[in-house]
Amino acid sequence: MRRVVAIVGLAAVIAGCGKSESPEDQEASVQPATEDTATATAAGLAIAFGGALRDAITTLATNGMFGETLEPVTTGYSFVYHTEIGLLFFTLMILGPLVRTGRNARQTTKEGAARIGLADFPT
Repeated sequence: MRRVVAIVGLAAVIAGCGKSESPEDQEASVQPATEDTATATAAGLAIAFGGALRDAITTLATNGMFGETLEPVTTGYSFVYHTEIGLLFFTLMILGPLVRTGRNARQTTKEGAARIGLADFPT
């Protein structure tokens, strides 16, 4: 199973290399698109980490480390799923202040400059 996770992660990294969107880049020599490569690398690492974490928790659960109730093979999948949901809620909690609207949206710092918000980030 770990080999499959490693192969899928490597395939995601390779799939991101060499992509380009503009005609000028297509005529030039093959250059990796850094944004696509970074996205593919992050996706590949996330898949590999999730698979390794699932395998580790499943091994511990099937050996009886968590008791009889959490002994099924699905314990690893459930752990990774709930971890991802927790990380999504954490992300929303962090992004909340950046998308705040109203009279508190443009607070100034001690130096008088406006604080950075979500609309100020480049796309």
